[in-house]
Amino acid sequence: MECSLFPNGFHSGTIQPGKMSHFPIHIPTPPTSPPLSYPVPTRLTYPQETFPSPHHPSHAIYTTSSPSSNILLRTINNGLTLSLSSLSLSISSPSHVRLKQPIRLHFPEPLHSSPVLFSHPAGSVLWVLALTKRGVLIRLALPSSGLKWDEALRRDGAVEEIDLTDWLRGRQPGVFWAVDENVGMVGLSEGAILKIERDDDEWTSTELKPTSYLSSITSLLPSFSSRPSGASHLQPNEIIALSSYSQEDTLNLTFSLSRDRKLRIWNVLTGVCARTVDLSVANGVGAESGGLITEGGNGTEGPRSFIKVVSRKPTSSSSSPVSSSFQHNNEMEIVSSNTWKSTFYLVVYLPPSSTTISSSSSPSSAAGNAFISPGRFVTYRVVVDTHKGTISEPSFSGVRIASPPSSFEGGSLGSAVAGGGVELRDFEVLLGGKSGARSRKDTIWAVWDLKGRTVIQSSSLDGLLSSSTGSSESDWEDIEGSNGGWETLRDVVEPNTGFTVDYFEDLLSSVGAYGSSDRALTRESVAEIFINHLFAPSRFAPTSLQSALESYIQTIQSLPSTTHNAALSQSYPSLSSRVDSIVGSHLAPLVSPQTGEIMHADYIRKLKIEWLGFLARVVEGERDARWGVGIVKMGASGGDESGNTAEEEGVVVIERDGLVLPVEGGKGESLALRIVNGGGHLNGATDEDDVVAFSKIGWSVVERLPPSAKIGLEGEFDQLVATGVNCPIEDTCLDIFEAKLASYISDDMSSSTSREISSLFLDSGLGENRDITTLVTLALNQVRELENGVESGLALSPLGIAFLDESLRVSLEWRFSLVFNLLIGLILVLDQVTSDREVEKEGEDQLRDSLPLAILSTLGVYQKLSALRWLSRTISLDNSGANDSFGGDLGLLERFDSLHVNHPSSSLASHSSSNTLPLPSLLLALLRSVPTSIALPSTSTLTSISSCTASFLQTTSLPFCPAERENMWAVQPQDGKLALALLEAGHPEHAVEFGERFMKDEGLAFVEAKARLVLGQVEESEALFEQLSGAFDGRPAISVSPTLSALLPSKISQPVDLVEFYRLVILFYEATSLDASIVKFANLAIEATHSDSVKPSSSRPKNTLDFWSKLFKSTVALGRFEDAHMILTTTPYRESISDAVSHLVTVMCHANEVDRLTHFTFVGLEDIVERTLAFKARHSDPLVFPNYLLVLYSWHIRRGDYRAAASAMYQQGRRFGEINGRFVDIGPRRAKSYLLAINALSLVDQKQAWLAVPLSADSGNKRRKRRKLTSYIPEETFSPSARTKDVEIVELEDIRREYNLVLSTLLLAERFPDSFQSNTLAAEDAIALFVQAGMFDTAFLHARQLQVDLTGIFERLAIKTVEAAHSAAHARVLGIPESLDHLDWLIDSPTVTSLDGPISGRASQYLRIMLERHDGPATFFKYRQAVLEKLLDCDRFFPIPSFLVEFFSVNDPERLIQSYLTYDLLKEALEHSIALIRRAPSIDVLPKQANATYVPYNILNVVLRESSTSKSEQVKSLAEELKREVDRRLGDLESVRMG
Repeated sequence: MECSLFPNGFHSGTIQPGKMSHFPIHIPTPPTSPPLSYPVPTRLTYPQETFPSPHHPSHAIYTTSSPSSNILLRTINNGLTLSLSSLSLSISSPSHVRLKQPIRLHFPEPLHSSPVLFSHPAGSVLWVLALTKRGVLIRLALPSSGLKWDEALRRDGAVEEIDLTDWLRGRQPGVFWAVDENVGMVGLSEGAILKIERDDDEWTSTELKPTSYLSSITSLLPSFSSRPSGASHLQPNEIIALSSYSQEDTLNLTFSLSRDRKLRIWNVLTGVCARTVDLSVANGVGAESGGLITEGGNGTEGPRSFIKVVSRKPTSSSSSPVSSSFQHNNEMEIVSSNTWKSTFYLVVYLPPSSTTISSSSSPSSAAGNAFISPGRFVTYRVVVDTHKGTISEPSFSGVRIASPPSSFEGGSLGSAVAGGGVELRDFEVLLGGKSGARSRKDTIWAVWDLKGRTVIQSSSLDGLLSSSTGSSESDWEDIEGSNGGWETLRDVVEPNTGFTVDYFEDLLSSVGAYGSSDRALTRESVAEIFINHLFAPSRFAPTSLQSALESYIQTIQSLPSTTHNAALSQSYPSLSSRVDSIVGSHLAPLVSPQTGEIMHADYIRKLKIEWLGFLARVVEGERDARWGVGIVKMGASGGDESGNTAEEEGVVVIERDGLVLPVEGGKGESLALRIVNGGGHLNGATDEDDVVAFSKIGWSVVERLPPSAKIGLEGEFDQLVATGVNCPIEDTCLDIFEAKLASYISDDMSSSTSREISSLFLDSGLGENRDITTLVTLALNQVRELENGVESGLALSPLGIAFLDESLRVSLEWRFSLVFNLLIGLILVLDQVTSDREVEKEGEDQLRDSLPLAILSTLGVYQKLSALRWLSRTISLDNSGANDSFGGDLGLLERFDSLHVNHPSSSLASHSSSNTLPLPSLLLALLRSVPTSIALPSTSTLTSISSCTASFLQTTSLPFCPAERENMWAVQPQDGKLALALLEAGHPEHAVEFGERFMKDEGLAFVEAKARLVLGQVEESEALFEQLSGAFDGRPAISVSPTLSALLPSKISQPVDLVEFYRLVILFYEATSLDASIVKFANLAIEATHSDSVKPSSSRPKNTLDFWSKLFKSTVALGRFEDAHMILTTTPYRESISDAVSHLVTVMCHANEVDRLTHFTFVGLEDIVERTLAFKARHSDPLVFPNYLLVLYSWHIRRGDYRAAASAMYQQGRRFGEINGRFVDIGPRRAKSYLLAINALSLVDQKQAWLAVPLSADSGNKRRKRRKLTSYIPEETFSPSARTKDVEIVELEDIRREYNLVLSTLLLAERFPDSFQSNTLAAEDAIALFVQAGMFDTAFLHARQLQVDLTGIFERLAIKTVEAAHSAAHARVLGIPESLDHLDWLIDSPTVTSLDGPISGRASQYLRIMLERHDGPATFFKYRQAVLEKLLDCDRFFPIPSFLVEFFSVNDPERLIQSYLTYDLLKEALEHSIALIRRAPSIDVLPKQANATYVPYNILNVVLRESSTSKSEQVKSLAEELKREVDRRLGDLESVRMG
C-alpha cells in the first residue's frame, strides 16, 4: 500500500515555461553479476586484517576510460581495492571492451589518488596505472574479456612496480595523472611535476619545473594576500589538478593547476612549461577571485578534477589509447582555411575564495568585511599549429558563475553565490550538436555536495566554446534568470519524501478502520505496509536494506531481555522475507496484570515504533549510498561549430552505491514538473500556461490529502475504469466526491477552489474560443505526445535496461500525476456547477454539459497510465532469473572463477560483500525478458534513454486512446500485447491482474485464459475459452475484437473462424499435456464443422483429421479405451486408421489392459491388430513389459486360433533361449512358454498339430522327424527364388521334448546355480550331469522323456555297484562299520528306501530294479549286456549278481560265457558251459524236427580249446567234465539219428 506519487522526491528547482526540463533517473546498484576478486601479485606484503568500507566514502574516486571501453573504476575498502565494472548501455560489438562481470583487484596498500585506465584500440587490453600512498607506481596490463584474470595477472609483464621513493627525494607525492599507458605525472608541492616514462621496459623519471624562476623565489617570500582560515599549511605552488591533451605523435600536452590559481601548460615531449596563465587576475575574472585554493591536492578533499579539455571535431585515431577523462584531447578542429590548425578548449573550475576588502567610505570598518566570492568556470581557447607542433597563448573565452544551492526551503532549493557546506564534487562539459531533428546546446554539468546531499545542476555554454572572441563576465551574469541560467535537479538523496510518522499512522489507521481500533491491525498487516514501501522498485538500494538489517539485528541482540530468537537463525528465500520476519521478532504481546487480557494495542504500538526505527536506519544508509562522488561522460564527442554530430552524448552521475542519469523530459513530464514547482497563469503565452493553471486546482487539493485518501481515490478510479458505469458519469463522479473527497475539503479550501474555477471557466478566463473540453484535450495531448523513438543495431545492456526501466517509471509517475490532478480538478468543477446555489452564473450550463466528455476522455488516459504505473510499481516476485539475465552469457571458466574455490585471495576478499541485485519491478522483468509481443528499444548512447522511453511507450496504448465517446475506455490491441508480454515473461498471475484493470474484452480474456492455464487453473481457463468461442459464431475473428485478432499467432490462417479458434486452443493444452481439455475442445471443433450456424472462412472444406487424431490420442492417454475404440469405428478418415489402431494397442498393452484389449471387437480391424502385435512381438524384448508375445497369445486364444497361439508361445520360448543370463531366472519363463504352447497345440486336431516357424540357428543340430507328404507339391515351390525364408516344421512331440529339456536343466541349475550361466544344454549332457550328481532316479526319468539312450546311466550304475561291494568288503576285512560317504546317491533314492539289507547290498538290488524297468525286448536287453561288460571291466573277479547270471543263463548263455572268456575267467566259463549242456532238453522230449533246440557248440569248443592250455587242475577237471557232457550229448543225438 503506497500513495506517494513521487517517492524519490524528484523536483526541479528552476523549470522554465516551454522548456524541456531534465529529471534524474536513479538506479540503486548497477545491475551486474557477482564480482570476481583477484589479488594483485606484487612484492609488497598484504595486511592480515580486513578493511570494511567506511560509512561515508569520501575517499572513493571514479573515472572512466575512452568511449570504446566504458569501464567504470572506483576505489573502495579504504583504497585497498580497485573495482572495474562496465558502464556501457548497449551490448557492444566483439571488438569493444565488455566486462561481463565486475572485477575487483586487491592491493597491499592504499592507493594514493585516482587510478587511470586506458584501453587498446582493438579492445583487447586494458591498462591501469595506480599510485600508492607510499609512492609505488603499479602498472597493470589486463585482458578486457574478464576471463582467467588470475592467470593473466601472473604473466610476465602483466604487473610492473616502480618505486618512486628515490625520485621523490623525501617529498610527498601529490596529484597523480597518466598521459597514456607509458607516461605518468605526479604533482609536487613546489609546483614541479615528476614525469615517469616507460621506454623499452625501462622506467625513467624527469622532473618538470616552471621556466620562470620568479615563481620559485616568490614561494620563499611571505604572502601578502589573504589566506583562508586554516590554510596556512598549504603550499601556494602545490599542484592540485592535472590533465592532458595529445594529438597523434606531434603534440602531447599536460595541464596543471596550482593552489595560487596558476594554470600551466607543459610539453610532455620536451618537458618545457610552454604557457602560464594567472587565473586570479586574467581577463576580467576579478582580483576578488584571488587567494589560495583550499580544495583538492594531497591530504584534502575536493572535486575529482578542476580541468576539462574539450574539442569539437575528431581526427584520425591516435597511436596510443587515452582515457575518457581526456577523451576529447585526441580531437581537433579545422580553423579557417589552415588545415594545420586545430583548436581545443580548457574549462577550469575556480573554487570560491575568502578575501578581506577594506571600505574607504566607512572608517569604522577598518577591520574590513568578509566577502565570499562565487566559484567560477573559466574557459580558454588554445589554437594548435600541428605542422610546427606549437600552441598559441590561451585566450580567455568566457566565464560561467557557479550558483550552487545553499538550502532546501519550501520544497525548493535556495540559491547562494557561495554556500557554507557546499562543495563541488565534479563537473563535466557536454558539447552540443545535432542528431537528426534533435539539437542540443553546449552544456556544463556540476555535481554539488550540500551538507551530505547530492545536487545536480546544468547550464548552457552556447557561444562560449567557439572560435569567436572571448566574452566578458557581464555577458553571462543575467542569462535566463536570477540564478545565472542554472537548472537544478532537486536533491536525489531524499528517498523518504513524505514518509513521516503521520504518513504511516494514516495508512495504518485506514487498515484498522474495519475494526475501529488498533485491534484490527495484526503483525502481518503492519509489516505489509512497511515492506511495500521499503521494497518498492528502485527506492532503496539492496545494500542499504541489508546493512540496516544487520545493524538492527545487532541492536536487538544486545538487548538484555532478548532470549533465543529463532527468526535470526533461520534461512529465508529473499531479503524482503528476512526483513519481514526479523523486524519486531523480539516483541511479544503482554498480558495485563489487572484484567488478564492480552494488550494488543500496546503490542501494535511497539511494533510500529520498531518498523519506523528500521525505516529510519534504511533512510540514513540510503542517504549515504546516494552521496555523489563524480560525473562522467559517455558517447560521442560532440559536433563541429555548425552543430552537426552523428551521435549524441550524455553524462552519468556516480554515487557511492548507484548511478544517476539526467534525462530530458517530454512535454508531459515538463507540464507535471511545472505544476509541482509553480508556474502557469490564465491566458498565458502558451497553451501550457492554461493547462498548468487548471491542473493546479486539482494539485492544490491532492497535496493536502492524507495518503489513505489518495489511495482510496485511486482505487475508486481504477474500479470505475475496469467495470464501467451503468449511470451517467457525472453522477458516479459526484458519488466518488462525496465518499472520498468532500470530507477533506475545508470551507476555506472550497471557497478558494470556487474562486479559481469561476475565474477560469465562468469569468471568460479561457476566452471565447476555449472551453474546458479544449483545455483537457490540450493537456491529454501533452501527456500522450511522444517523440520519435530510436533505431539502433545495438541491444541494450543490463545497465541500459535498468536505466530504461527507471526512466519509464519516473515518466509514468509524472504523467500520472498530471492526469490525476486533471481528474480531481474536473470533479471539483463538476461539484461546483452542480451544487445548489441561489444565483447561477452565466455559462454554468455550457460548462456542465461539456464536463462528461472531458471526464470520460481523462479517465480513458488515466486507465492506460494507471495500468502502466502499476507495472512499474509492482515487485516481480520471481527474481530467480536476475543473475542469469546479467550473467547468462558467462563461460564455464568464468563461473568457476566466481566460486573462488581454493582462491589465494579468499582471505583478502572476505570483506567484499556479495553484490545484491536491485529488486526488479514487473516492468524491469518485462524489459529483461524481451517477449515477442512487444518491441524492446535499443540504443548505443546514453542520452537516447529518453528516446527509448518514448519508443517503449509508443508500443503501449497510451498514444492510441480513442476520441469517440463510446470507445474512450475500450481496450486497445497494445493493452492485450502488454498483458501477453507479462505472460510470456513468466508472470501469469500478474498478467491476470493487469487484465482486470481494464473493462471486459475478448483479447484480455484470451490472455487470462492462457494465464490461468499456466497457473494450473484448468477449469477456469476452459470456461474462458468456451466463452470466447461465442465470438466466432459464424463471423471471422478480425471483425469481432481487434485486440483478440492482434494476439492470435501469425501462423494461424486469417481470418480465423470458430474451427480455427478451437485448433489454436487445442495447441495451448497440448503444450501442457492436458488431455481432458484436448478431448473437450476437439469434440467441440468436430461438432462445429457439422454445425449449420458456423460458416467456414473460405469455400474449401475444413480438414478435421487433426481434430480426430488429437481426440483419439488424448482419449487413449486418459485411459478411456472404450471411447477410443468407438472413435476408431466412427472416424471418417480410414487412411490413418492403421496408425490409430497401433497406437491404441500399444498404449493398452503398456497400461496392462490386455484383457480389455482382447474383448474389443475391432470389426474389420482384426488384421491390423494382429499385424501390430506381431510386429511388436518380433522387435521387443520378452523380458521387458509389456510382453507382446504373451499379448499375441491371449489375442489368439480369445479368438480360438490355438495353433497361432501355440506358435506365439513357442517362439517366445525360443526367444528366451537366445537370451544370455542366469538360467534359474530365464528357464522358468521358457518352460512356461513351452507348456502354454503344448496346451494350445494339444487342442488342435492331431493331423494339424504342427508349427511352421523360422529356422533357428541351432535347428540344424536338432533331430526332427521327416513328415510324409500327402499331396503333390510342385518342384518350383522349393526353388531358391520362391523361398522367402527358411522355415522348419515343429511338431507337438518336439515341443514337449524341448520342454522336458528345459525342466531337466532347471533341476540341474537349482543344484549347480554357479555352473549354469547359459541356457544352452544338450539332452545327453543334461543326463550325464544327473548321473554325475548321483541322481539316478531323475536321470532315468528324464532320459526316457528326452528319448536319450540309457547305456551310459547303467554303466555308471554298474560302477557304483562294484564300488559299494568293494567298500563293504573292505570294511568287513578291517572289522569296521561300513562308510556311507560314497553311498549318498543310494541313500537319497526313494526306490532304495523300500529295500531290505545293508546299504551296499542294496546297490545290486537297485541295479536289478532299474534293469527290470528300462531293459526289455524293446531294447533287446542291451542295457543288461552293457551292465555285464561294465561289471567285468571294473573287476573281473567281481561276482556277477545272481539276477544277472540267471537272466543270461536263461536268455543268452552264450553272451555270458563269451564275457567270461573275454576276461579269462575259464573256471566260470566251464561251469556255465556244463550247466548249459545239462539244462538242454532231453533227447527224449524233443520233437522230431530240425532246430528243436540249440546248444552253442562253437562257444563250447572255444571254452575247451582255451582250457587245454591252462595248468590249473580245477580247470582241467572241469574241462574233462565239460568234454564228457558234450560227448554224451552228441552221442544221444547220434542215437536218435541212427534210430
